[in-house]
Amino acid sequence: FQKPRIARRFTTAFDSNLQNQLSPMNGVYVVFKKELLDTLRDRRTLIAMVLVPLLLFPVIFVGSNWLVQSQMEEAAEETLQVAVVGEDGQAPPSSFRKQVASAPNVEVVDALPVDTARARVKDGSLDAAIVFGASFRQQVEAKQAGTVNLVYETEDDFDVLVDRIRPLLDQYEQQLLRARFDAMGLSTEATQAVTVREENLASEEAQMAQRIGGFLPYIFLLFCFMGAMYPALDMGAGEKERGTLETLLTAPVSRYQFLVGKTLTITLTGLFAAVVSILSIMGSVWLIEDIPESMLETALNILSPGVIGVLLSLLVPLTVFFAAAQLSLSFYAKSYKEAQSTVSPLLIVVLVPAVAGILPGISLNTTTALIPVLNVALATKDVLAGTLGLGHLALVYLSLLGLAAASLVVCMYVIRSERVLFRT
Repeated sequence: FQKPRIARRFTTAFDSNLQNQLSPMNGVYVVFKKELLDTLRDRRTLIAMVLVPLLLFPVIFVGSNWLVQSQMEEAAEETLQVAVVGEDGQAPPSSFRKQVASAPNVEVVDALPVDTARARVKDGSLDAAIVFGASFRQQVEAKQAGTVNLVYETEDDFDVLVDRIRPLLDQYEQQLLRARFDAMGLSTEATQAVTVREENLASEEAQMAQRIGGFLPYIFLLFCFMGAMYPALDMGAGEKERGTLETLLTAPVSRYQFLVGKTLTITLTGLFAAVVSILSIMGSVWLIEDIPESMLETALNILSPGVIGVLLSLLVPLTVFFAAAQLSLSFYAKSYKEAQSTVSPLLIVVLVPAVAGILPGISLNTTTALIPVLNVALATKDVLAGTLGLGHLALVYLSLLGLAAASLVVCMYVIRSERVLFRT
């Protein structure tokens, strides 16, 4: 009779130490090594920990930027069919018609009734119709605002068609204003009584830090949770389904060593996924051609090694909480499927505070520094901006360490209770 592979590994470690039970550090190391090797063999974990964060952001940033640019260039080069008409049979201004006709990639359609022009815009045979009001000429001569309707059909708020036609109308308006002011002996500058010059005393780094700090916590918290989830599911419910949990529990390691070894492995995978996601974002930004070099340099100055070190120090106790909480639920579940359906909703508990940290008016203070997840999101913004106070940072660490310790205590209770582990 040959012992299972896992039992043989523990038995070998036991024999080499010549003890009834492994020393604390050796026991933790044996469990950690075994779980880490099993994790690296698990395809789902590798996909969630490495492949998804590594490929997702280049696809989102570079791919979406390329797609938007190509669509905008294609729309800008497309020849527009534009009707220039007047209401009640009135002829539109000839000067404006010539101006539209001289615009690049624009064809003017004449001699259409207004209703016909609107119908053709609706069915797509015309891109737009510029309809001058019946009293447009009289309004302009009376130095009033003439009425012009720009008729188009689009569900897109950022339509290139409008961006191409509206400047033609603005240019025509400026021509009318110049003629009107010349007749009055005034300069067009007479319409501007005040010139406002904005001067923001915040540095460019501080402004960018606020923008980066808005979405960065959301990203690394998400992948930190996801990177820890699959190993936790496999180490608890997965071991149950494979029938190897009993063998592990009878190995020459204490329940404490058993818990610490598994938690270290899950924590490492979660942190690794978070780091990969941050590196992937930084690499994706470098691949975007339209970003000014000065902006890239500012971003690199913000994400200095010291800043990244502080962010990782905030993530470590939070990831320990993720690991212990997910592992407890995984041990409690009767099957892998049940564990997955139990652990997955916890993602909402993580994302809601992370999103709340983006909202304006919510800042790091004595109260928010004690709220898990939210305090990490807010502290990240302050760390990037260089405004994080030591008092608030200490409260954040205290809150996270307390949360991690409490989750480990609960997980230890679950592991020690065979009634919970092997419930039916």
